[in-house]
Amino acid sequence: FIDPKSGYQVFTELAHKKRGNCCGSGCRFCPYSHKNVKDKASRIQQPAFLNKVIEGGDLSVLFAPTHGKPIKVLFCSGGKDSFLTIRELARQHHSQSAAESPFALVLLTTFDAVTRKIAHQDVSIEDVIRQAQHMQISLVGVPLHRSSGEGYVERISRALQVVEASYPGLKISSLVFGDLHLDHIRQWRESAFASSGYELEFPIWKVPYKELVNDLELSGVD
Repeated sequence: FIDPKSGYQVFTELAHKKRGNCCGSGCRFCPYSHKNVKDKASRIQQPAFLNKVIEGGDLSVLFAPTHGKPIKVLFCSGGKDSFLTIRELARQHHSQSAAESPFALVLLTTFDAVTRKIAHQDVSIEDVIRQAQHMQISLVGVPLHRSSGEGYVERISRALQVVEASYPGLKISSLVFGDLHLDHIRQWRESAFASSGYELEFPIWKVPYKELVNDLELSGVD
């Protein structure tokens, strides 16, 4: 069809499926998670991995996905609250016994499809990719199209499908949020994802600011 804004022809998802593979161009309705796109940060239009830790790879990687592990998906903005949440999850991971089966972690970041920045943060998706690479944690990027008509929760559902499809045999157990104290935000999340079937976790909810500041300082992060 003709895109009314750009005037360009746009292939539908059906047309891409008839082609049979990803062409590598970062097409808006790519059904292949942009598998062959090289510069994913600037080109993907659908949810896709921007950093991926391979299942069964280096077992020294803390949150590496290995067979039988449940996956926690952390909504990550690239800011300090996300980082503090990752530190809390790391503590949980280390405290679990072998019988409890430690979990894998995947970061999920939404960003504007045009500006390639995260809403309200003025952080570019490239910065979050570098963070994920440094911490050796998988990252799924979710570009949001303002005029697409697709709802936020529906968009997130697509991203979660990408996660489970990329790690066959592993299932998402919970969605994790780094919210601190805003009740209306938490209430919205609980309402929006109530029917998702996933547990919702808020690891640093209502943790005193003094504890969070001390934890941030102890981390030594720049």
